[in-house]
Amino acid sequence: MDQGRGRTEPQNQKGLRALSEAVAEYRRHGQDSVTESDPAQSLPPPGSPFGPFVLEAELGRGGMGVVYRARRKASGEELALKLLHPGWQQKSHAMDRMRREASALKALDDPGILAIREVGEIDGRAYLAMDLLPGPSLADLIDCLQRLPPALPSAWPAALARQFPELQWLTRAGTWYGPLLHWFLQVAHALQAVHEAGILHRDVKPDNLILNRKGRLVLTDFGIAWMASSQVLTRPGDLVGSPAYLSPEQAQGRKADVRSEIYALGLCLYELLAGDQPFQRDTLAETLTAVRQHRLPSLAQRCPGLPPGIVAVVAKAMAFSPKNRYASMAEFAEELRRLLDGRVPQAMTWRHRVFKARKALLGSFVGLVLAGFLGGYVVSESRWQQRMEHLSQKAGDPQIREALRPWLMESSPSAHGLWMQAREILQSPQRDRLAEFLPRLETRLRSEEELPDTHPLWPAWRQLKIDWMATLEARLHQSSEKDRNQATLWLSEFLLDPDPWIAKNAAVILGRSGGPWAVGALHQAYFLHRESIRNGEGGGPLAFAFIEALGKLHHASAFPSLQKIVDTKDVEIRLHAVRALAWTPGLDARVSLQNISESDPAHKVRSLATKLLARR
Repeated sequence: MDQGRGRTEPQNQKGLRALSEAVAEYRRHGQDSVTESDPAQSLPPPGSPFGPFVLEAELGRGGMGVVYRARRKASGEELALKLLHPGWQQKSHAMDRMRREASALKALDDPGILAIREVGEIDGRAYLAMDLLPGPSLADLIDCLQRLPPALPSAWPAALARQFPELQWLTRAGTWYGPLLHWFLQVAHALQAVHEAGILHRDVKPDNLILNRKGRLVLTDFGIAWMASSQVLTRPGDLVGSPAYLSPEQAQGRKADVRSEIYALGLCLYELLAGDQPFQRDTLAETLTAVRQHRLPSLAQRCPGLPPGIVAVVAKAMAFSPKNRYASMAEFAEELRRLLDGRVPQAMTWRHRVFKARKALLGSFVGLVLAGFLGGYVVSESRWQQRMEHLSQKAGDPQIREALRPWLMESSPSAHGLWMQAREILQSPQRDRLAEFLPRLETRLRSEEELPDTHPLWPAWRQLKIDWMATLEARLHQSSEKDRNQATLWLSEFLLDPDPWIAKNAAVILGRSGGPWAVGALHQAYFLHRESIRNGEGGGPLAFAFIEALGKLHHASAFPSLQKIVDTKDVEIRLHAVRALAWTPGLDARVSLQNISESDPAHKVRSLATKLLARR
């Protein structure tokens, strides 16, 4: 049983049987199926003629065939020629894959996909003729970077340029990681086109990502691609792909989908940044076990200096559960675009984004110290005590030292220490300067101390939050843009407050304020609370308040969030979203209301949309 994954042994038996059959299939027809000791089954050696071609050199081999650099005899044109292993060629479904794939890929004509010139058979051997890419491959780049100290990622461009002269342009890039992200953005766009055509590549790995002469990373080797609509070409239990790059669900014998390819591409990016493959082991069985266990070393530790946004995007793409990954390659591509544009990716939770933005805005010494501490830095007891004492000594302001006193009373940030912090904040003359950290501190206090709701701390705590929210609402009307942004960020914290009354009022206040931060925070909070509705934990009024607040922003920027909410199956949620759309300006909102009035399956939703549309 896979501990912690909620799966039982009986539930796994079917998947394990399928996996066992797949491993046997892989061994029969994989790389080990063709050996030099079996000349009857071996493919032609380099230098051999092959119909109108001459096979000049072997470029690589995989589970289904061997790729040669070949030359057309008549014209002298160089190209890549892939020949199927005889073992696979004897399987009709493998031949069907190849023919169907070639036909579909020709129709795509995407610059990020290796062009297939022709597909056919010569002397009973199936082949694919493709454009020849000069390289290097992503695997070559990873091999080069593995020789560098891991703590020097800024030296990567120069090292790659020395090894591969055609990559001199990397040294002129703005950041060391920018070109890498751009390469993966290109591949994500190519894979999206493939998926829209109903094809899964099923073997996304560094060896199959090769640079062309224009410096673009191109997706190659569709030798085991699968038509997603087919029920025949890929049979249950088939293990196709390179084992170390399989997703956990594939390693468990379950069906692959587009999210499995998102995982594989995320793993390629992880390997490039971390410098090694985290799941590759000496044997196939050990590799599949490592993939299923999914013990992934921290990318932030493996690649020091990597922006946290990149870490978050890779982590989401490689989530263990498919439902926690990006839903489509287009979403993954959009996240990479956000990183390249210097924007915050959606993979960073809104709480993380709020916290990072707040740290950038806060100028006070106390704010920076407490933001770091309450953000959950893990330090040993002695180091924690030394750090707090050192910071206190550096602070010349007596008021700041007094504000830090609760953090110095305990030898460690224990549950009792959290209680002392809460009490001291409530009594401190620096209350207003520290109150913005209350939501984060309260979360820790509730989880570590488990104080009952009847504890006398909570009424005073609630009043403090009410007072602080009133102060923040007043700041929303001040002339300083910095003050307004700061107040919006702090109010966003209260959207996830365990007190429903506080969360609802924070949504109402933000709904009046407007601005992109308010839209993003409300949207994220709605979906987080909506999970509690699905799980039967209540929270309906909260979700309704968030939707209403999005509408009362009276801003077109709220439309994308509301449009996603409208797609839910919950009729009550849709009714509230329709009302919010009616408050949202712009042609998009009007068109959406028109569509709802004509096609929503619920009569009362259609009726409400028609009525509100008439009032616009």
